[in-house]
Amino acid sequence: MTKSLNGGVLTSDQIQKFLQEGFLQLPGILGETELATVRSDMDEVIRTATSGEDFRFAPGHRDGKDVLSRVEYVVDKSASVRAMLAHPLVLSATEQLAGRDFFPTSDAMVLKMPGQGIAVPWHRDLASTDDYPSEVPVFIADYYLDDADKD
Repeated sequence: MTKSLNGGVLTSDQIQKFLQEGFLQLPGILGETELATVRSDMDEVIRTATSGEDFRFAPGHRDGKDVLSRVEYVVDKSASVRAMLAHPLVLSATEQLAGRDFFPTSDAMVLKMPGQGIAVPWHRDLASTDDYPSEVPVFIADYYLDDADKD
């Protein structure tokens, strides 16, 4: 097994994989209690969502009825999400990949409601464009709160 670098959570093999493939999966970074708390908070955000600036609705793929597809500024809506953003393992991994001087620029929850998922066509986020200088590492960290197929 390869050792982690500078006491960080990522091994040199994981960092190399990230640099070569452009993504890295870190399953189980949240404990069961943390995950249950975040899921509960997000269920409440979803339950109370109303059409407005922070909540996006789009036609579901089955019947075309509008369903919630995105929530902006989730850290403002949930203490558990704020804690997740500052999770020591996540911060350590981020520092290993981006260096010490990093900061989050935005946050959102993208979701596919059961039976009414919204199609998300292949795309590249803003970080993949020429809008950022190449010496500034920009990447997206996603948390998958529910089980999902790999396909």
